[in-house]
Amino acid sequence: MTLVKINRYYFWSLMDNLEWIDGYKERYGIIYIDRNHNLKRKIKKSGKWYSTLIKNNFFYL
Repeated sequence: MTLVKINRYYFWSLMDNLEWIDGYKERYGIIYIDRNHNLKRKIKKSGKWYSTLIKNNFFYL
């Protein structure tokens, strides 16, 4: 494995959001919003990965 140093990382969206062309079809956020069940939120794998990156200040590639 290779240790990768990250200076900055930007994700597209915190939560699934409305896209002008695709509406709510595409889900880009790191937190999933269940629009059919009282708008419950669930952290996606990408959100867990990002949490690990922040806690450890690095990740292995």
